[in-house]
Amino acid sequence: MYKINFHHIKNIIILAIPIIISNLSRVFMELADMSMIAAAKDGSNALAAIGFSGMLLWILFGMGISLRTSTQTVTSRRYGEENFDRCGQALQHGHMIAFFAGIPATLFMYIYTPSILESLVSQSEISQLAIDYAMLVVPSIYFIYGSFVFQGFYNGIKMTKIHMTVMVTANLLNVYLNAGLIYGSNNVIIFLDKFNLGFLSFLWQIFDFPEMYVEGAGLATMIASIAMFFMYAAFLFMPQIKNQFQCFTLQINQTILKRHIILTYPLSIQELFSSIGFFIFFKIVEMGGTINLAATNVVFRIAHASFMPGVGIGQAASTLIGNYLGEKKIDKAKEIIIQSSYIVLFAMGTMGALFIAFPHSIMSVFQVPSELYPLGVPALQFVGLLQFFDAFGIMMFFALTASGDVKFPGIADVVSIWLVFLPLAYLTGIKWNMPFWGPWFSFGLHIIVFAVVATWRISTNKWTKIKV
Repeated sequence: MYKINFHHIKNIIILAIPIIISNLSRVFMELADMSMIAAAKDGSNALAAIGFSGMLLWILFGMGISLRTSTQTVTSRRYGEENFDRCGQALQHGHMIAFFAGIPATLFMYIYTPSILESLVSQSEISQLAIDYAMLVVPSIYFIYGSFVFQGFYNGIKMTKIHMTVMVTANLLNVYLNAGLIYGSNNVIIFLDKFNLGFLSFLWQIFDFPEMYVEGAGLATMIASIAMFFMYAAFLFMPQIKNQFQCFTLQINQTILKRHIILTYPLSIQELFSSIGFFIFFKIVEMGGTINLAATNVVFRIAHASFMPGVGIGQAASTLIGNYLGEKKIDKAKEIIIQSSYIVLFAMGTMGALFIAFPHSIMSVFQVPSELYPLGVPALQFVGLLQFFDAFGIMMFFALTASGDVKFPGIADVVSIWLVFLPLAYLTGIKWNMPFWGPWFSFGLHIIVFAVVATWRISTNKWTKIKV
């Protein structure tokens, strides 16, 4: 039985708290989107539309997550080796990959998003709303990629407070823009007055803004995402960052860039196939009706709050793991994994317990339409149970990627999704006529399978021998 090491736990928590706050701010931004849209006209259809278009866009955003992970892996390893200028090199390499991947992705989605959504969304009342939202978010794809690179860099050099400051600011901007753009200049006062924030409406009175509804939510997300990119970039001019890490001195190295790409592409493939898999999951649920899809979207968005503490701790732990591997201190890297697992299990388990005990109260906070409660409440409780398994899956994933062992978790995730999760979701949801619970139980099995396999991989110690 491993003992709790309070020194390691303190270091992990100090790094993790800003990341958790920034991640939760992103979740609450999404929940604010959901709450504002739900309170507008035709709330259930709008929620279903945003959920579907959001899953399609996430297929592309997954590339950004892989860039964050690979950039953080390289940066934290170089930081542990005290090669500080090479940390700046990792940032430059990450942005090169983001540019050459992000621009084509943006153009592709701008051209093909309408036809993709029209062909995949069976309900006509949802498809146009989904297109309206997605087309306004698409121009921000490259900037989102670049922001993920910045996140990996700042996390890797242990400046997670920068990550927090930018994310919270951008998300508050998004919520404020939502209020005006969704409801328009006239209705925004009424909306803000509900929360005793009517005084904040003065900026919307300078010009007359029409009620944009779903398109307003998409435009707000685009503006906030682009602003976030430039806020991250501004922090590079701080003397302690600019001088120590040589961020503005060109350091492109073809050999090292190739290694960075080798770390990125397995994660990109994983995120691509994982995102497509969950898009198909949403499609299977959508075939059972709009209410099924809207309830699923609501539960997934609320459930993100329970994932984010685990993700934040995993990101913080991966920085320390990379540092210790760079210092050749394998035993300390192992100790970080163990201590981080305790914290993740406690954090996600607590969130899961709240979902199980208070699902009605949690859903009521976000003005979820009443017709979604019969499905949404038990689904939220089911997600609460899964937290106790997902805690290990999340932690072991970050531990493996921090060491450079990126192929194994990627393959394990893709195999579990495409050979277990999706076939079972289709069989139970379509063939066995369980359109809501069949896919959801299949999702739960995937979470459990990945957690078991990733934990086994850590126990083999193969991750300790990988060079980055």
